[in-house]
Amino acid sequence: MKTINQFRIAIFHKSSKRTYYAYNEGQKSLLTRIRETCVKQGLTPLFLNSDERIKKELKKFNITKIKKLFLIDNTEVFISKKKPVLMIIKTGRGVGLDTIHIVFLYKKEANIKRILVSLRKIKKIGKVKEGTYAEATQREDFNNNLKTKSANGKLIEDKKLKEIFTYLLNKDNRKIISEISSICKLGPKSKEEILSSIKNFTLKDLGEILHNKKFFIKIYRIKCCECNRILFSMNFSSRKQGERALSNSSFRCLMRGCPSKKSKSRKAEIIEVFSLTKEALMIRSGVWLEKLVDDELRRVTSDTWPCRFHNNDELDNIFIFREKFVLVECKDTSFGQNDLYNIVMKARNLAVNHIIIVTTKKIHKNVLTRIKIFNEDEEENINIVVISGMESEIRRKLEIFFQRANKQYLDNLLEFDTDRRLFRRRAFHHRKRL
Repeated sequence: MKTINQFRIAIFHKSSKRTYYAYNEGQKSLLTRIRETCVKQGLTPLFLNSDERIKKELKKFNITKIKKLFLIDNTEVFISKKKPVLMIIKTGRGVGLDTIHIVFLYKKEANIKRILVSLRKIKKIGKVKEGTYAEATQREDFNNNLKTKSANGKLIEDKKLKEIFTYLLNKDNRKIISEISSICKLGPKSKEEILSSIKNFTLKDLGEILHNKKFFIKIYRIKCCECNRILFSMNFSSRKQGERALSNSSFRCLMRGCPSKKSKSRKAEIIEVFSLTKEALMIRSGVWLEKLVDDELRRVTSDTWPCRFHNNDELDNIFIFREKFVLVECKDTSFGQNDLYNIVMKARNLAVNHIIIVTTKKIHKNVLTRIKIFNEDEEENINIVVISGMESEIRRKLEIFFQRANKQYLDNLLEFDTDRRLFRRRAFHHRKRL
């Protein structure tokens, strides 16, 4: 399914006077000026002289689901054939008070740049914001209320950690780091101890990871040559510092059962030991999944807020795409009934009615049944999509979601659905009250 390139702008009125539809004190309305500008830039208006002709033109832009095409007062369509551009203008109460909503569908970005420049030069034009009226107002709302980043959010946006994220987005690499983490749970371990506990891993491969400061912290400790155990009481930043300390004092191993107590041996050496950094541990424990989802979202939209706080709720991600306001929950562990109720409550608090659950584990059939009940309940007015699997599967299913959302948006672009628009306005005023 091919995705059509889109660019959407909302023009907000400059004053309280509405001059969109008629002449005001002998001056041309803003809508008339926009129409004239479109014609000058080679765009031709589509009229209702032939429904079949219009449908044929619209199919070129992937708009196919048209049962009965009718262009009402607040919708106008312009088209350019030489440089394929479709321009749809929507005005009136259905879009937003005192706004004009313009949608460009195009194949090459250069085809619309000239038109956009001309539109911005129109006299007395209001504030121009990227996105539709609904997207522009919701973006402003999210920007104001989702400023606080969680600890995970700071990690995701830290460019210095890009190498760790790239490494841990691979399933096999995460398994290796998990094994090393469990080995080092009781304290830093030497390279030999780590290698002996990991299967199918060479000393060379291990050395490349261990000596990466973004993954591991390297310190030096004293090892008794009699019992071959490491003393945890002293840490050294370098081997020379440890050897200097050994030469300046008389070493005595205090470990239980050490043969040196009987032989009175003083043999010891300085060895390097390793432990995972705090950042690597956090990313391995689930932040990698939030980063993966955010990377996929940024391929299709710039309106994404990863790992933010809304009041006391921590959100894994929230984004805007084709007039859908979507809350995302990422789970690298099992997803249960309590998790479902929590994410639904977060969505209600945000007045968001789309949820995506991304998990690497299978969801229990009881939870899936409950999700189905939520989706079928008209009073709830909520849509929950489950995406499960590993990295490649998650990417593929997210791509399908975006393709379907894009197709649905295009098919609904010329339809006049009173109930849908009325609900959107009610939701907007509800968010304003919040």
